[in-house]
Amino acid sequence: MAISLVTIIVMGLLLYHRFKLALEKTAVDNTEATVEGTVDRLNADLLDIRQIFNGANYNVVQQFDISSREFVEQFSLLYETNSDKVQSVALYDHEGKLIASEPVALEKKNVQVQTQEWYKNAENAIENVHFSTPHIQELFEDGAYRYQWVVSLSSYVDVNKGEIPETGVLLLDMKYSVIRDVMKQINDSSDGIYYYLSSQGGEMIYHPRGTELNRGLFKENSLEATKYENGTYEI
Repeated sequence: MAISLVTIIVMGLLLYHRFKLALEKTAVDNTEATVEGTVDRLNADLLDIRQIFNGANYNVVQQFDISSREFVEQFSLLYETNSDKVQSVALYDHEGKLIASEPVALEKKNVQVQTQEWYKNAENAIENVHFSTPHIQELFEDGAYRYQWVVSLSSYVDVNKGEIPETGVLLLDMKYSVIRDVMKQINDSSDGIYYYLSSQGGEMIYHPRGTELNRGLFKENSLEATKYENGTYEI
């Protein structure tokens, strides 16, 4: 009886261990599939935004004289066509003065765009298109006093102004909902698992408990996560 009991216990432990490993592998496989699918969706959405930005640059800003009626019409049409993803699009000259913006809005008083990160990034690396981290748009007056969360894309561009070659900075503010809706969908359907998105430097872009993070009621070690190579880790 003792031998049988020991055998049963050992077999039970072995079966439990194998069952636990199988459950863990299934959980990891499902999570990896969810992450990969989410990455594909976000990449597709961000590629669309890049194409809208490039269209604004090459098909409008560099195609038409900024003082012409065609420029105003095409600049407005580009925004209207993509208003489901784009909060606003604006063009500034090399001194930080507003040339054009859509939707048409008044600039807030005492706004110094040359001191803002998106503008400085565009000036410092003129060959790149720069993405910012999410922030509240504070450039234009909003009569409804709403706070619009956006991700800014900016780049140094050539401006077509008659025979005088000029440069400026093109700004496109993507609606934060483009990212939030994708992340919220996978978090709403997860079972005891949560997903967050951070920048390469560990700055938080989306977290399901973002409000608690901002209030210091919850902590996330996103800086540590940025050190990992691509793969799966148990922490």
